[in-house]
Amino acid sequence: MKKIIFGLIATVILTVFSFGQDKNKVTVEVAKQIGNLHNKYIALGIKDTPLTNSALNMNFMKIQVDSVEDKTKNETIDFYTQNDQTKQEEIILSYLKSSSSRDLYISTKNTIINAKNFFQISKDLDLKLEEAKKLNGKEQEILFTLIETSRSSLNFWMPKISGGQGGGDSYSGTSKINWGAIGYSDGMGAVGALIRTFYMAAGGPLTWGAIVGAVGWGAAWASGTALLYQLM
Repeated sequence: MKKIIFGLIATVILTVFSFGQDKNKVTVEVAKQIGNLHNKYIALGIKDTPLTNSALNMNFMKIQVDSVEDKTKNETIDFYTQNDQTKQEEIILSYLKSSSSRDLYISTKNTIINAKNFFQISKDLDLKLEEAKKLNGKEQEILFTLIETSRSSLNFWMPKISGGQGGGDSYSGTSKINWGAIGYSDGMGAVGALIRTFYMAAGGPLTWGAIVGAVGWGAAWASGTALLYQLM
């Protein structure tokens, strides 16, 4: 009888643990949600704002993100400012243990950076997404996040003539903008925020909804600074 009760308890514990793991996971749908939040927050972050570091930071800090406190926002910004793009990429790659996931990350990066037309890049990213579905665990979550955030970023920024929404059209005349580089910066920014808020549990306990919101917000902040860098 004791063995039966113990077995039932163990089954319940494992079920609850597995449910939590499945629920708090970056699926394709969650990755798309992160991408959509990126677009929402970047639109708010650059609205009526001079493109300077101080103005962007001030505007982004004002954005209300569900259950995300200023402490978490500041820690996310610190992650970006204390680690240049090369260092951020090294941190991300350290979570990709298999050669297949690392190769996919690099090939996806190159695809995004060379984006010229949104319709074509979206098709290319669909193929990368199918490859990512063959991965497991954190590796899969990282690739899903990179792909869908970069897709949303490119859709937001790329000129209408190139199939995008034209969010960056007003900046195109002032400088030759590499939208692919910004798209990758945003995707990488989302992954960095994911690592910072979820895997590293920065800022204390966060609900899953808050983590998703923080990742979308972090990617949007990276987006604004990436644009500012190209305009300098």
